[in-house]
Amino acid sequence: MTRARPEDWYRIMRRGDGVTYICEPFIEEFYRCNIWHVRGRDRDMLVDSGMGVVLLLGFTFFMGLMLSRILQVALGFSNGGSLIAMAAG
Repeated sequence: MTRARPEDWYRIMRRGDGVTYICEPFIEEFYRCNIWHVRGRDRDMLVDSGMGVVLLLGFTFFMGLMLSRILQVALGFSNGGSLIAMAAG
């Protein structure tokens, strides 16, 4: 197993137009954080998936299950297919 030195833990890549991508090269690609720094004229924005995509996917799936029945009742749909069709436009 490769052991990273602290100064090598993050990799910083400039993508142009004020966008910088920061990642952890020693972590398996599926689990590593993806940090995007976008430099603006008045403010900067940092998009950080440091908790990982796995947790985000699990949360989104769980909330979809919990909210689907509530939305069906509130919007008067008889099944999930009509809810999906309305969401699709």
